[in-house]
Amino acid sequence: GIRRLNENWRPFMLKESIASQQTLAAMFTALNVFYKFAILEEKTFANFVPVVKKNSPYLVVQSQIKIPDTLSDIQWEYVFGVTRDKCEQVPDLERNLFTLACLKGLYLRISELSERPQWSPVMSHFWQDNDGFWFLRIMGKGNKLRDVTLSEDFVTYLKRYRLYRGLPALPRVDEAEPLVHKIRGQGGMTVRQIRRLVQQSFDLAKQSLLDDGFTDDAEQLESATAHWLRHTGATHDAQTRPLKHLSEDLGHAKIATTDQIYIQTNIKERAKSGLKRKI
Repeated sequence: GIRRLNENWRPFMLKESIASQQTLAAMFTALNVFYKFAILEEKTFANFVPVVKKNSPYLVVQSQIKIPDTLSDIQWEYVFGVTRDKCEQVPDLERNLFTLACLKGLYLRISELSERPQWSPVMSHFWQDNDGFWFLRIMGKGNKLRDVTLSEDFVTYLKRYRLYRGLPALPRVDEAEPLVHKIRGQGGMTVRQIRRLVQQSFDLAKQSLLDDGFTDDAEQLESATAHWLRHTGATHDAQTRPLKHLSEDLGHAKIATTDQIYIQTNIKERAKSGLKRKI
């Protein structure tokens, strides 16, 4: 080979690395746990991490209002509607349609639909009680099981998806078919594969939005992720469903978490009380 000098090579250039607030918070948490363990093992006599954290000039205490990332009404209408309309031309998009219905209509995380070592979502996880109400058993964060309620509208799309797969309209208690199937291969789908299905529907919707002149909505859709569908469904239903019911379907350990993210009661009351302030 020929020896050539690379003028852009800077092996000894110092690059300043600035940790994000999330990284700093994680570091303090890890150190706090470490020192608590060290105290139990009698390797140290005190834990100074809380004091250092409180007086740290680098850690910013978060107190701003956080709004969950959601799709607008028109964006969701296009994402779901365009996928549904194209199912006539491309039947395999029925899988996309069902995935969208699960993520938005059941407030699922994308991981809860995917195949995992300790949990494989199958059709028998849909079940019906004696009163005729349908539920879906899900394993969420921390390997916690919960039963999510199914709406009448969702059951309609469940039947549609199962008929497309050549299955009976409603699931049986002993059915081992994967919830979201692979076109090729056996078993359920991974997180990455399901994310691709969602992105495919996002791309179809984006093009249709551009064709219809909704440029801003199309550009905003570029930054959307599959998790936005969970937030979209919960934010929409928070206006009509009891907070406790919504919290249980979302899988939140505390009802205050649901209120803080989707209802924001304290924030709205604070805004109303300050609305008539005089200058």
